[in-house]
Amino acid sequence: MARTDPGPGVKMKSCANSVKPIRSGPDPAPRQSCRLAGRRRQSSDSVIHGERKRTVRKVIRMHHIGVPVSDLARSVRWYEDVLGIKPNGMTISATNPAIGAVVEVENPSIRASFVLAGDNVLLELIQYDSPQPKPFTGRNCDVGVMHLCFEVDDLDAAHRDLVARGVHVNADPVELQNGDGVDAGPLAGTKILYLRDPDGIQLELFQLPNG
Repeated sequence: MARTDPGPGVKMKSCANSVKPIRSGPDPAPRQSCRLAGRRRQSSDSVIHGERKRTVRKVIRMHHIGVPVSDLARSVRWYEDVLGIKPNGMTISATNPAIGAVVEVENPSIRASFVLAGDNVLLELIQYDSPQPKPFTGRNCDVGVMHLCFEVDDLDAAHRDLVARGVHVNADPVELQNGDGVDAGPLAGTKILYLRDPDGIQLELFQLPNG
């Protein structure tokens, strides 16, 4: 039978009721039936190293984006005060070896808070109390360094507000236009701005052209 609790060392909380850990599905069926069901669930093809493979399950939707930070309380305040991204009330903490194996971090101690950007993007701000994390030093060109991009309706006003708050802004906003080494394609007329959060993590603001 599958576990009905997250295991020792794991705590989950919600603003309303306690949040149950995500379960992978109903209790396992007999082995033969499970294999047959697994075959039925295979739904899409992919080509890997020249061979066609079958995926076991297809992705349903994006659930959340994890953002490791050095000071969870500070980051929660900053994302709400500066960008209006508010906590949704769900938090999690863990000192569980099984979770350490999943994230490939030995003996971790983790605390996290979920915050909602707009009405459709859930961020998980994560602080590792142990092991001691290294500061963020990645450049936008480095492999694996992803950035979060948030859409705004007035980028110039947002820029003025960020500067007034003392937020690090990489440069003044740029409007994408064809020419001068830029092929903007359908994004012509879009305005972009890069900034950094308290840990120096790169973020982008994005204003689509009017009309």
